[in-house]
Amino acid sequence: MRVLAASVLSLALAWPAWSSEAIDRLAIAMRLDEVVEILHDEGLRYGRTLDEEMLEGTGGQVFRTQVKAIYNTDRMTDTLRDVLAERLSAEDMAAATVFFGSELGQTILELENAARRAFAEPEIEELAFETAQEMDKTRTMYRLVDEYIRLNELVPRNVRGAISADYYFYLGLADGQGTPRDDEAVLSELIGNSHETEAETRKWLYGFLLFAYSPLTNAQMQGNLDFSATGAGQAVNDALFQGFDRLYDDISYELGRAVGVALGATDL
Repeated sequence: MRVLAASVLSLALAWPAWSSEAIDRLAIAMRLDEVVEILHDEGLRYGRTLDEEMLEGTGGQVFRTQVKAIYNTDRMTDTLRDVLAERLSAEDMAAATVFFGSELGQTILELENAARRAFAEPEIEELAFETAQEMDKTRTMYRLVDEYIRLNELVPRNVRGAISADYYFYLGLADGQGTPRDDEAVLSELIGNSHETEAETRKWLYGFLLFAYSPLTNAQMQGNLDFSATGAGQAVNDALFQGFDRLYDDISYELGRAVGVALGATDL
């Protein structure tokens, strides 16, 4: 442990001086604090759903406090910043900062964040899904969004992330209840249901992105796609998935454990 600590310290001391300032600029350009705040609000709503559906509304203030602590915005922001700093080269970070800080980049982020907030209303979310399903697939915007989803591997990456998060939730649930775990059986069942997960993921992605990007011109959407196809665009995409996977695996386990503990207390 002392050798490991010394190695970590030496790495920290050797970390380039530009990295802290560069990640600050990128985080500002990507409006990372705003994104995390939206995810925090989604998490609190999800906590209420867990209370209603799994605890029959018995979670009370204790469970609400636990959920709020789990979705701590400082912790969430730090995790994403750390992964971006770990995974991006200086060149990729600079290119990403330029793109996201540009007029087009800011417009895209504004639209994505606004759409994410709007999806808090089930009626709007459902309308977006219906609109996407009924849209003419030969329209240029549809084809550009379809290519964006394919290029960034959004379906398979989100499916893997969802399976992983569900897996960690059930591990936490078992640990919270103090019951024996059958990790292989749980994982096998989740993988066995991957076709359903994929269908739901496709529905959400097309509904969300077509809704979010609908105000863009075809040229603006093409610019978004062009950046995604660059080395920097792909590096940012990879880093974000790494960051969110790390974050939501931890969050899911902690939520599952909190639910498990609450269920155990209810049984007493």
